Amino acid sequence: MPTSAIGRLSNKRPPATGFTLFELMVALAIIGVMLIIAGLAVPDAARDRLSLEADRLVRTLEDCRRGAVLSATPRGIEAAGDRYRLLHYRGQWAAAEAREAEHVLAEPMQIDVERALGERPPDVLCLPTGETVMRPLRLSLQARAGFYEIDHDEAGDIVATWFEPSS
Repeated sequence: MPTSAIGRLSNKRPPATGFTLFELMVALAIIGVMLIIAGLAVPDAARDRLSLEADRLVRTLEDCRRGAVLSATPRGIEAAGDRYRLLHYRGQWAAAEAREAEHVLAEPMQIDVERALGERPPDVLCLPTGETVMRPLRLSLQARAGFYEIDHDEAGDIVATWFEPSS
């Protein structure tokens, strides 16, 4: 075998170091599966806040109904953009004087109601008889798809129903 000033010359390559392409692909696949599992395990905080707000609105509507029955006077709720407020009827509709009379939604949320041209609030009318007349309220996040619609069912119970956008 030939020699040089720095040692023997050899045709052999040094052993390869590092990972093979197959080993890298397996590692990436494992990481991908772990990320998918972690993504499913982490709750959607924005949707959870929206769900809590829908539950709160349903409870407010039920309280409005009970208050109208107990006081023997109509009550109502007006919805507008990022807030809703309680109304009392004393010859005309006026804002309730209670501390919780107006509720402002968290930043990205909004509440929409479809009114015919010229219709005025209240959007929800709670009668002393226990009946509720309401326009469906739509509670949504501004930057996300899907929404809760708050309305009453056939039995007269107030319910919040989640709607996913159709793809």
